Amino acid sequence: MSSASLRLAWFSPLPPQRTGIADYSRDLLPFVAELADVTLFADDPGGVTAVLRERFEIRPSSDYPAVLNRFDLPVYHLGNSRFHKNIYEMFSRYPGIAVLHDYVLHHFLADAAGWGEAARYQRELSYNGHAGAVHDLALPPLNGRVLDLALGLIVHSQFAAQKAQKRNPELPIAHIPQPMPPQTGQSRRADLPFPPDAVIFASVGLMAAAKQIDLTLRAFARLARQNSRVYYLLVGDALPEVQPEALVAELQLEDRVYYAGYAADLPDFVDWVTTADVIVNLRYPTTGETSASALRGMAAGKPVLVFKHGWYAEIPGDTCVQLPVMDEAALLREMSRLADSAVLRAALGERARRYIETKCRPQHAAVAYTAFAARLLDLYGGF
Repeated sequence: MSSASLRLAWFSPLPPQRTGIADYSRDLLPFVAELADVTLFADDPGGVTAVLRERFEIRPSSDYPAVLNRFDLPVYHLGNSRFHKNIYEMFSRYPGIAVLHDYVLHHFLADAAGWGEAARYQRELSYNGHAGAVHDLALPPLNGRVLDLALGLIVHSQFAAQKAQKRNPELPIAHIPQPMPPQTGQSRRADLPFPPDAVIFASVGLMAAAKQIDLTLRAFARLARQNSRVYYLLVGDALPEVQPEALVAELQLEDRVYYAGYAADLPDFVDWVTTADVIVNLRYPTTGETSASALRGMAAGKPVLVFKHGWYAEIPGDTCVQLPVMDEAALLREMSRLADSAVLRAALGERARRYIETKCRPQHAAVAYTAFAARLLDLYGGF
């Protein structure tokens, strides 16, 4: 089947919902729409940002069962937040292409117990071969239902593709690098209480325990005692298990750290990324995610520090700084090296920008999406 005649039903969080997957769809959809007829399904169509409402037909998710015969395939974006609740339920009833943004869905399904759906969590544990509650939310992944029901799977890393293929060898899988457009923002350095010659390190995005903000700030505190020019910027919501203000006070970094809080929208977020000299993006353990924050930093031409595991190990080593997992000494060493050399920062940032420009173009992702959908229709003989 030609991708030009595809009719796709698109289920995803959409802006202004506070999740990176909403931004992902907003970045990708215009390019998919050039290759296929796309209708968006959302819990609250009227609340979706105007730029999407003006370009796309957006219907309530609850409409889909009555109109599903108008579409060749539904595309379901699945991840680890409450915004995927109704998407997961619709996928379970009417399977299609699953886009697995996080290989591990345990966090999302465990949270269902907090929505008064403890029975659902227990059913998912049982379906995935586990009896009783599991306290380590990194394991098990609880994605068995997705991998069993999906007509095809899209993932953004070889790490996730290999794990999914092992779980279901018959499942058609497409590894499509996460799309990331160029990032053009305005620096807000002048708004910060930092000196003009400050070297600014930053952590951007949702602060959860797995983002290792405590380890990062401990290393930074040691660096700050050695280098009077370094400062730190924190941008994003903090989950209850992370208390950035308390940690900053404990480490006596009040005069070196600025907490900007949640960025009001994506342009605001990109401005903060642009403000930084170095992005620190340390995630452990991984849930099989691909970090939009890391990619946005690279697309903006910033050096990015990551732990070398999961998807992060797939980034070419000359386009980022890959650290041994949870190695504070290595983190301090690389932060010091970057703080001392503007030339090094510029060279690494430029290699990062060129890599994203080559590997993560939304146009290329859109072609891969529609080609995969067309291949599935040929494989299954239409629906």
